[in-house]
Amino acid sequence: MLALAQHYGIPTRFLDWTRHAYTAPYFAAIGAAEAFTKKSIDPATHLSVWALNTEALKLSRVTPPKVNQKVKVITVPSADNPNLNVQKGLFTIYQPPLRWDSSVDRTPFDHVIERYGVKAILIHFTLPVEKASKLIRLLFLEGVRGAPIYAGYKGAATATMEQVYWDKWDRPGDIWHRFSPITWTGTP
Repeated sequence: MLALAQHYGIPTRFLDWTRHAYTAPYFAAIGAAEAFTKKSIDPATHLSVWALNTEALKLSRVTPPKVNQKVKVITVPSADNPNLNVQKGLFTIYQPPLRWDSSVDRTPFDHVIERYGVKAILIHFTLPVEKASKLIRLLFLEGVRGAPIYAGYKGAATATMEQVYWDKWDRPGDIWHRFSPITWTGTP
């Protein structure tokens, strides 16, 4: 139920991940392009994508410092959640020991991993937001767009609308820009 809630915008303690390498950059690029286009009040300078090495996380279960006892990778059934299915989603959750008299631990995930000294688990990729529109177009050419990212009609609508964020001049099928402008030099 938490996974379904997360995918429909309800905050949970889960962090979203995907097994498809281009899905996370798609979401980051769309979000950055929207913010950049709308000239948000607090604009970010870079879009950000994190990669998680789940194999290294599994190995930490058997070797000190046993980070896997507190950080769990959660795979949930996707039959009832079509977006989770097409996005190849999974989650992580950080579960430190809880006590009634303590506050909630809001430590960022990358700091949690660093705390346990496990190497090669997280990789951080960044890209200037000005490049988001080019990334969206390049992902489209790789087959990553709204239609396969969202199930149903939302995917079709998103795929149609996201083209407004593409960088100019290189849209598939646009060839007119490759020619010199036509100028009239004679008399009518």
